[in-house]
Amino acid sequence: SSAAGEYPITVSYTPSDNYKVTLVNGTYFVVQDMTDVVVTAAGYTGIYDGAAHGISVQVTDTDGKETTDATVYYSESELTDANYGSGSSVSPTLTDVGTKTVYYYVAVENGEPRKGNKDIVINKKEVRVSANNAEIVYGNEAIHDGVVYSGFVGGDSADTLQLNPTITIDYQKYEDVGRYSITPSLEDTDNYTFTEISGELEVTKRPVNFIWMRNSFVYDGTTKAPTA
Repeated sequence: SSAAGEYPITVSYTPSDNYKVTLVNGTYFVVQDMTDVVVTAAGYTGIYDGAAHGISVQVTDTDGKETTDATVYYSESELTDANYGSGSSVSPTLTDVGTKTVYYYVAVENGEPRKGNKDIVINKKEVRVSANNAEIVYGNEAIHDGVVYSGFVGGDSADTLQLNPTITIDYQKYEDVGRYSITPSLEDTDNYTFTEISGELEVTKRPVNFIWMRNSFVYDGTTKAPTA
């Protein structure tokens, strides 16, 4: 059997005394049997990365070779034999977290059309929010030194997202010297989920100076001692 393609048809004849014959050669077309065309469609599932993602549709013959005898159309609404021409040659995309269904229609020369749909699924990106450590002297009010973020993508930042974390410190003024947790808290945004990592507030000893209020005393029978 011959491969798909064009083949010349050459005409010949036996001369005749009564006729003038003009020869017109032709072309014989062998077309691919598209009843066995293979359509491979793939959706997309991933973590938010700030980029646009779509589905992919590949059309091959039974040998795995890509064929040009089919056209793929994409749409966010279902494509049918009546409306597939309204579809696009490129897949609709999704950038932000969510799910989008994309429909495809494969118009096949000399074969039945193929159609279906695949989903684009984008999940939230994790960002770590770490409280910075801080230090105070016993008797002072609790303080914190803010937080640092790790994991933003696509030009996002705490400033562009206008984040304002809540900071909780499990220390009250005049509690004992020691280490106390500093815990940040943030609500998830559209594209991010936050993992909070606590820092430490270290409460150190307060220095105490002893001084004599007087350098000399008149004997009165009482004990004298420095005051703080």
